[in-house]
Amino acid sequence: MATSSNTTTRFDNVSDAMLADMIGYADAKAKAAAEEVSALKEELKRRGAEKIEGSHFSVTNKEQISARLDTKAIRARLGDEVAKFEVPSISQVIRVKANAAALATLAS
Repeated sequence: MATSSNTTTRFDNVSDAMLADMIGYADAKAKAAAEEVSALKEELKRRGAEKIEGSHFSVTNKEQISARLDTKAIRARLGDEVAKFEVPSISQVIRVKANAAALATLAS
């Protein structure tokens, strides 16, 4: 079990409301950056280049194939027996939703 500890962070003096806004703005910037990265990667794929080099970065493009299990088919075949092989996966989800004022600010 995780234990609580008193550690100091750079956000200690930030109110909950300010923390929410900071997370929201950072999330919006990250999403915009992710869209830009996605568009750039699509352009690399469109060009068909396997490796490109710039002044600061090298980027490679290779196809990768992985095998996935069809869990729906496995459940249909094994029925309740599939539960013996299931392992729980615990994750923490933080969702960010912009309020109307934030959307207006981001749009301008």
